[in-house]
Amino acid sequence: MAPSDNTNTEGQPNEGDCVGQITDEERALRLRLSLEGMNGVINFILTHRFLDIGCCPGGYSTLVMNICPNATGMGISLPVPDGGHGLAIPGPLLPRFDLQLADLTMFDLAPDFSDTPPSSSSLQPIPFDRNTFDLVICDAHYRQRQPINDPRPWSGTRLYISQLLLALHAIHPGGRIFLTLWRVESPLTAQILLALDRISTSTHTLKSRSIHEQRPMFYVLAAGIQTNSSEYTTLVYSLKKLWWTMTFGDVGGQGRDATWTEKEMITPWDDVMTEAGLALISRLGTPVWDIQSNGLLRFLQSQGIELDVDQL
Repeated sequence: MAPSDNTNTEGQPNEGDCVGQITDEERALRLRLSLEGMNGVINFILTHRFLDIGCCPGGYSTLVMNICPNATGMGISLPVPDGGHGLAIPGPLLPRFDLQLADLTMFDLAPDFSDTPPSSSSLQPIPFDRNTFDLVICDAHYRQRQPINDPRPWSGTRLYISQLLLALHAIHPGGRIFLTLWRVESPLTAQILLALDRISTSTHTLKSRSIHEQRPMFYVLAAGIQTNSSEYTTLVYSLKKLWWTMTFGDVGGQGRDATWTEKEMITPWDDVMTEAGLALISRLGTPVWDIQSNGLLRFLQSQGIELDVDQL
């Protein structure tokens, strides 16, 4: 049985910036320390050429370039006037970093689709060649909470799909994708996890104990991406269809939310509900849930609220 197709319960991260009103330099430091902690669990930062999607203020890129002194990178971030963060990468590292200021959802992510409406003239070409990065970090998010009256309430889902599609375009054969996700148990997240597992040699989940401990945000690390597989080709095509629908679908070419059936192009729900599918979700979800539940328990105890854990 499939969950109800409700755009507001999809579990998408529309809560805005997780660290509140701090400077770009302070946020970059927190992000750098956060990634450093996660890399200490699984030593996955090894790269010659990396892409950081949603890069500003640059904490993640700073750590990557510090760990890999010969690496060069590209970052994509929303311009500050449009709601993005400023750049706070230390000056000595900047010659190794190419910053592209753009709305990543408005790259031409499906140039091979011939039925694109006239409004597509505002699209920008993807600013890099296909399969050129061995590490892709995807951490794009809304800086402010998505308005309740947003004319495109599916914007959170569209951002998810856009950055995953961009990552798959960027990744070198055998490379690694480090992707922000939200709520292991949400339908779309589960479908994405199974899809990434199909096209990679290994998948792991990581969760920041310093800035995301009590929140449902986590990361999936998909290693050994098989870009020559039929599963990869099928997933890319499915994501292109979803991006096109959410960008240009419906009357007037203004986009619409993807239906439940359309999202099943990522992974059929029947596949999620198989014994193997549920086992994968359990394996990937358990480390995330453990960290989050322990963080919430410590928070409650700090507020003087005692719980009998054995009764939970």
